[in-house]
Amino acid sequence: TLRRGASGELVKLFQVKIRVEADGNFGPKTEAALRAFQRERNLVADGIVGPKTWLLIDAVGSA
Repeated sequence: TLRRGASGELVKLFQVKIRVEADGNFGPKTEAALRAFQRERNLVADGIVGPKTWLLIDAVGSA
């Protein structure tokens, strides 16, 4: 699970997949992009990368 305030390589990977600046810091811009990603895919737009969001993020990378 990732949310605002998280940092590191996993955040960078996630940022690349949702096409935001991959600086490894989960800040407000990353959260806003994540919420938009979640809304577009009919998920709860809570700004948290949980299991359902990870599944769709992984699918983006393999599409």
